[in-house]
Amino acid sequence: MFASPLDAALRYASIGWPVFPCGENKHPLTANGYLDASIDPAVIARWWASKPNAHVAVACGPARLAVIDLDYDPAKSKDGPSAWKVLCEQHGRDLCGLIATSPRGGRHLFYQMPDDAVIRCRVDILPKSGIDVRGEGGYVLLPSPASPGREWRAGDPFDVDGDGVGDCGPMPGWVRTLLAVTSEQRAGGSSAGGVSHTVTPLSADAVRSIRSALAVLDSDPHDVWLRVGMALKSTGAQDQAYDLWVEWSQTSAKFDQKAQRRRWNSFKEFRFDGSEITLGTLFHLAREAGWQPQMELELAAEVVQPEPDLHQSANGSAPPTSDRESFPRDLLDSLPGVVGEMARWMLRSSPRRQPALCLASAIVSVGALLGRRVQTPTGLRTNVYALGIAETASGKGVGIKLPTRLFVAAGVSQLIGPSEWKSDAGLRAALADDARRSQVCLVDEFTKFLQAVSGPRAAGHQLGIKRSLLELFSCADGTWLPAAYADTKLHPAVPLAEPHLCVYGTGVPSELFASMDRGAVSDGFLNRILVFFADEQMPVRQKIHSSEPPIELVEAVRDLERRTRRVGDLHGVCRTVAFSGRADALLDQILDLSDARVRDYRSSSHPALADLWVRFGEHVAKLALIRAVSADPTAEVDVADVEWAEQVVGWTFRRLSAEAEDRISDSAVEAATLRVRRIVREAGPLGVTLNDLTRRTQWLRRSERKDVLASLVEAGEVTISTEVSGPSGGRPRTMIVAAY
Repeated sequence: MFASPLDAALRYASIGWPVFPCGENKHPLTANGYLDASIDPAVIARWWASKPNAHVAVACGPARLAVIDLDYDPAKSKDGPSAWKVLCEQHGRDLCGLIATSPRGGRHLFYQMPDDAVIRCRVDILPKSGIDVRGEGGYVLLPSPASPGREWRAGDPFDVDGDGVGDCGPMPGWVRTLLAVTSEQRAGGSSAGGVSHTVTPLSADAVRSIRSALAVLDSDPHDVWLRVGMALKSTGAQDQAYDLWVEWSQTSAKFDQKAQRRRWNSFKEFRFDGSEITLGTLFHLAREAGWQPQMELELAAEVVQPEPDLHQSANGSAPPTSDRESFPRDLLDSLPGVVGEMARWMLRSSPRRQPALCLASAIVSVGALLGRRVQTPTGLRTNVYALGIAETASGKGVGIKLPTRLFVAAGVSQLIGPSEWKSDAGLRAALADDARRSQVCLVDEFTKFLQAVSGPRAAGHQLGIKRSLLELFSCADGTWLPAAYADTKLHPAVPLAEPHLCVYGTGVPSELFASMDRGAVSDGFLNRILVFFADEQMPVRQKIHSSEPPIELVEAVRDLERRTRRVGDLHGVCRTVAFSGRADALLDQILDLSDARVRDYRSSSHPALADLWVRFGEHVAKLALIRAVSADPTAEVDVADVEWAEQVVGWTFRRLSAEAEDRISDSAVEAATLRVRRIVREAGPLGVTLNDLTRRTQWLRRSERKDVLASLVEAGEVTISTEVSGPSGGRPRTMIVAAY
């Protein structure tokens, strides 16, 4: 059928199927996997010239293909072909679609994806059926001489040109119905499983209750606008919920229809695991603004189904019910340039996938690569501090190990700085060599350092390191003046020009939260750090075929280093990267909104949080610069770069603020109050029993616990009641419920 794998790849590309090479175990051989798929003959020829025996894969989404994968594995009791045959018989049809065999006896059925629908990858569309789907975001191997056992089935009804390659025809109606894809669902995004959710319309009463709550909310604050949108998205009502969001958003002078739709599509679907914003978030915001609810309990029961178990588990830990915003995966999946390639490579190479942490490490590493070479018109450089937060053994170590491996392979190992600092003098010595003036320090357990320097018993050398880190963040475009030491021989007073330090650290939540007091915020240290929280503390383990950096990524790093290299690496030779007119206007708007946020917090019940947001615009400008230059060293910063940076920084700041609201305190009493309030809120609308609360706050004396509860009741934040447990009465119990 085909003379060679290259011949096959070119033939598929000629009919509009974007292809790319894969190695053994179906692992992509391009830097960005299926995202690199192309129909360009020159690109394809170059790929197979270096890998002549590579498998040919098609990116299903760009090809507008929906592929039914009928898996056959008797050892796992999977017989997809037989299960599909049963479905075909039920609908009076034979096996249909363009059919290819697989080496193990399975089948691939190729259909044209409907124009008004999107189909995403999904495993077992029916329980234990062995019927999988490959669509948007997925790929499949195609028949070629490199893939024995993969053949187009002879006599296929869509075998239009004699060799099985051609128009696979439209998807049959019953298949479309089985996959439940519609234009409405396409606008609403996908579920965790990969196929769009069924639309759940809101009742008239539900709409009235939502409008009543929205009527008291101001749509101008950006964070409120986002949280309301995500809350409405969580209902599953799709266009109906979107229209409510638009109706309310139009009360703001900042309303932008196109931006509104783009943000709506970026929101993740609600997962009933308590980790995402729900409709209860909207009601909570409205209550804080003075709303008097009439029917929120009925509404919650109607539109938030199935309901999670809000009771304490057997081990005493309640499922979280916080409104912490999940990491938007599209910020990584569609990220161009070296920073995107690097992040996705680390994600593929991690036994446990942590997309937010991989992105953080890539941003910091590329920031070091660009150090002392580019700057914004206001003199901001690409030095970034970031922190990846996840529990032990959850996959956060990849961001520490892999950047070193990549930079060594690319010949830029001089950028790798020390993994810890013993003193501020040691930190200064590490940057003293002009050739190593730009460094990335990859620091494991960085939260231990934060915890140590935040307490009243911080050692002098630790405080010295902290002071140096504070100074280094702000003098990348100037001179770092030396500290005064008595022994000038051991510590010579040598100013360092343009020191460019990037730091990526990791740590566990408990240590970060232990360092969250007003001092850590007000001294400006925490607002210099972009904190990336892992969404999953123990992601499902994936099989890793190789953690070696692909040659395409290595070459991309070398090319970026070469194209941004300073002339002789001379002091003051730093290219100023212009911002386009639209990008500059957007950045100005972001700065104005950031200033407004700071003012709002300073007049709120959490004034310390104002200090977290004072550097918001600075972080956005830095990340926009990194994204732009990483993709094209000759380009200016465009509006897409600023939008992406604002989304990344906004997500990190909102997550950190949400955590800090419950944890920042000036005293032990205030800290205890915040802790108890958080426990009660996390228990959900059913509340927590006094016995469970006592067990979880054993560090408090009885009188202290009583005083804390009394203060929370007086503030209107909790209610305490006595109820009889069990259907037939019995021993009464005291319940504490959050008043939100």
